[in-house]
Amino acid sequence: MSNSTLLMQSDSVLQNQTMTGGMTGSNKFWHLTVNKPSTAGGNTVLLNNDIDNFGDFNLGTSATYAGGILNANGKHHRVGGHFNVRYASLPFAVYNAAGSTLEFNGAAAQNYFNPGTLHNVLLNHTGTGVTLGNSTVTDWMTVAGVLTFNQGKMITGANRVNVINTAPASVTAGNAASFVDGNLKRAFAPSGGSYDFPVGTLLRGYQRINYNFGSVNDRLNATVWFSNSAPATPAPFLGPECVTALYDQAPLNHGTWYAQTTPSTGSALYSVTAHNSNYTNAMSGYTVMVKHNTAAWGLEGSCLAASPITAVQRSGLSMMSATSQFAIAQALSPLPVELLSFTAKAHQKFIRLNWITGSEVNNHGFEIHRSSSPPEFQYLGWRPGAGTTSQETRYEFDDFDAKPGVLYYYKLRQIDFDGQTEWSENVAARIGESGFILSALPNPYSGFSNISIQVEKSSEVKLEVFSKLGQLVEVLHDGHLEDGFHTYEFGASKLGYPAGVYIIKATVDGQPSYLRLIETD
Repeated sequence: MSNSTLLMQSDSVLQNQTMTGGMTGSNKFWHLTVNKPSTAGGNTVLLNNDIDNFGDFNLGTSATYAGGILNANGKHHRVGGHFNVRYASLPFAVYNAAGSTLEFNGAAAQNYFNPGTLHNVLLNHTGTGVTLGNSTVTDWMTVAGVLTFNQGKMITGANRVNVINTAPASVTAGNAASFVDGNLKRAFAPSGGSYDFPVGTLLRGYQRINYNFGSVNDRLNATVWFSNSAPATPAPFLGPECVTALYDQAPLNHGTWYAQTTPSTGSALYSVTAHNSNYTNAMSGYTVMVKHNTAAWGLEGSCLAASPITAVQRSGLSMMSATSQFAIAQALSPLPVELLSFTAKAHQKFIRLNWITGSEVNNHGFEIHRSSSPPEFQYLGWRPGAGTTSQETRYEFDDFDAKPGVLYYYKLRQIDFDGQTEWSENVAARIGESGFILSALPNPYSGFSNISIQVEKSSEVKLEVFSKLGQLVEVLHDGHLEDGFHTYEFGASKLGYPAGVYIIKATVDGQPSYLRLIETD
């Protein structure tokens, strides 16, 4: 039936028809046209088997045949040409797609015109793309089932694909050859989940972004697209964070994601992963930066230092506004190890060092150095690192050579597999002096953190917070504390200081200890 047309047509009378038998493979049709007028009781063509429609599919070619129905009846309908359902005037023709799959498998450009809702959509298109047509319909392709990207682009122009299925798996991740070139709208479930938006452009190609809402979400949907225009370098510079990163370089030059969210007042936490491709200016440090409406670019939540440039992650975000933008901020310095805390505690016969990392990249390990008279330090021991991980990692080292009554200072030398190094701040402890534990939760934090100190006996305690440059920011306590657990609230921004790295210094009966604290916004 090469280049022929099968016409299923009736005039004003009620005339339902069925299509039954082998209609795939070598038994495929070329063009299929269904012309049925709007008649009480039906005028329906019912598919009883899967069908390969190698050419165009037309449902209602003129006003005479407006309102007819093709019932796909849960079957698989492959279309290699244009897909046209009459929409010029009411009553519209109807493609009843409930439970069925519509597959685009053409080798040339395909157009799609249909005011109705599809169920499953499968892209196996090897041509230049499937283009959505223009009409008065708000969402020119509405998908109630699963949208699967294997091969080929869905080109929306000013229209959009609207997936109303709230299941996270209702849109597949796509690939470099198959994605939405334009606007993709997805509905969200209140139970959260991980939602892929495989979007991109003709120039920049596939640029997937993922939003993971965990187990709770208070947003209904979002429309996402990608722009070829990359933002300028933020001024003032963003950071520092993740140990050493100051984002003072040009952002990744492939472009920017846009997201329009309903409602724009949602506040449930989420993480974002930007799957970048087709860029030419990658640096060694990077994270996701965010811009809401007309506000300036900024950093929200926490960086994940172990994420690669092809999947840059950021966690703990809360805002998705009427129009949010996401792009990649860059730094010259890499993000090797995110050191959350480093403490020294004296026991009866030894001093124990504990440190925690939030994430690691290419981390060979830590040298432990000790001194009784800084700045001269000596090598004391070694702990192997975790390599590359985005998980929290805890380390411990016991110094059994420490002598009672001597104040010892300790610091860590973190070493990458490529030989790059980074020194920590000093901590100190003395056997025989007051034992105590210093901690901060959450860390990193947004808004405020709870600074806690636990002393083993009644002690004189001074608890201070300094900026990274050594400026005193606040004295949380200065005086006597009974044994037990004591907590103080601290927020740099509430005191008029910018987000960034701060140092907590606890001095207990003359014995100092230090803890790094990070405010993210």
